Amino acid sequence: MQSELGFITKLFLISLGGAIAIKYIAPHLPISASTGGVLVSVFLPSVAMAMILGWRAQQAKAR
Repeated sequence: MQSELGFITKLFLISLGGAIAIKYIAPHLPISASTGGVLVSVFLPSVAMAMILGWRAQQAKAR
């Protein structure tokens, strides 16, 4: 139970940090509104997660 609470707390804090960064820091970044920027911002998290999960799956098969 203690480890689950710790995990949920860490996840909440990371999400809170990301939300604060998006709300207060992102508007000050010089990012132009272009198709390429939108595609990168939409697909990068999914592609990164797929790569991480694929790497973990390969590591699990090796064991």
